[in-house]
Amino acid sequence: KKIMKGFTQTIIENAIAKGNTSANALIEKIDGKIINETGLDLGPLEYLATGISNFKASAYGRDFNIRKGLNEHFDNILIPPGATFKFNSFLGPMTNSAGWLNSQAIFGASLKSVPGAGICQVSTTVYRAALNAGLDIQEQRNHSWYVSFYKAYGDGLDSTIFPGSQDLVFVNNTNNYILMEAYDNGYDAVVSFYGESDGRIVSLDGPFTTSNQTDELLSALGALSSKQIAWKQVISWPDGRSETNWLLSSYNKGTVTQY
Repeated sequence: KKIMKGFTQTIIENAIAKGNTSANALIEKIDGKIINETGLDLGPLEYLATGISNFKASAYGRDFNIRKGLNEHFDNILIPPGATFKFNSFLGPMTNSAGWLNSQAIFGASLKSVPGAGICQVSTTVYRAALNAGLDIQEQRNHSWYVSFYKAYGDGLDSTIFPGSQDLVFVNNTNNYILMEAYDNGYDAVVSFYGESDGRIVSLDGPFTTSNQTDELLSALGALSSKQIAWKQVISWPDGRSETNWLLSSYNKGTVTQY
């Protein structure tokens, strides 16, 4: 490893000295490992799905809260087979004394400074992972405002939460445990699920807006308004069964570009 690191450093230094704008580096791939210290049989913990969202436009407090939520509250969560996952149950007190910073959060038609603002970025990312895994989503609601930086990785696929009134809820409808991995990668929030695949295949088609509505969409949802975004989710099982779900987000209050 030390030799490889030295070669790569030399290659880069030589490229800079010659005025080159690129260089080929030597890398070594090291596969990650999951260490099970629970004493439970968690099954194979195969990769199932990932959700990603971007928070580059966030203010400092919001940025801090997103990273805190991902790394301290939603990393390494185990969801038993058949269990109901409730996002808010993992948050704890949303207070300054609990380590959350103040930033702007959406409340109806206005923005207010509150501790923990930005946690909806995490719930949005978890929601996207659950969609991609084809889990049974029982409670979810999009924001009242269209948040422009949710556009990356899934425009219209967002999930607002507020302890005591609005939650993100889904069921692990697989036959084994699901392990949730959550972390920040630069300005990307990443949530991945690991478990035992039952062979289901999930596809997400979208976003659909007023500019690209299909006959199938019109039949299922009717004509979209300028403030609506739709997606089509299809879950297919090895026995030939398939399930089609239309996901519709309606934004009523306006657009938020940065907060």
